[in-house]
Amino acid sequence: MYFFVNNESERNFTVQEAYDSDGCFTLTFGKRDLKYMKDPDGIELVYHEILLRDPIVRKFARSSNDYWERYRAVIRTEPLRIVNTRWKIKNVLDDYLAEAWGNSATHGTFIREWDKDEFNKDYENPSDTVKPTEAVRAALWVFYVTNEKSVKDRLP
Repeated sequence: MYFFVNNESERNFTVQEAYDSDGCFTLTFGKRDLKYMKDPDGIELVYHEILLRDPIVRKFARSSNDYWERYRAVIRTEPLRIVNTRWKIKNVLDDYLAEAWGNSATHGTFIREWDKDEFNKDYENPSDTVKPTEAVRAALWVFYVTNEKSVKDRLP
């Protein structure tokens, strides 16, 4: 699971951060990193690297707020999931990566285009007590707490 990758197993990816002509945040991986995108284990490391640089995760790193108070009511640990929903943290992160980070694996560029309203519409379930976008923020916060040093090491 990519959000539990520890520092010892992280790869030293070459990543260029930029904004495209539409103002979307982009991550372009170096040519030598393309091989990881074709390998099931390697792509997990790529996804981990993307989340380390994600704007929401970086917001947590730059904030002095204690998000634990905000998110502890919606996170359960056995198994690690969003309370009163069908979502495990890993599933929420998978859905977020699929919806928010479009990619061109052949070119190694990932573009963040996340439509929060569309995400809520696509993933909302009447029986869930937590909005899908709030579940994403809680899952990304868990990712941040698990990988705080690595996130801060990558801040521009």
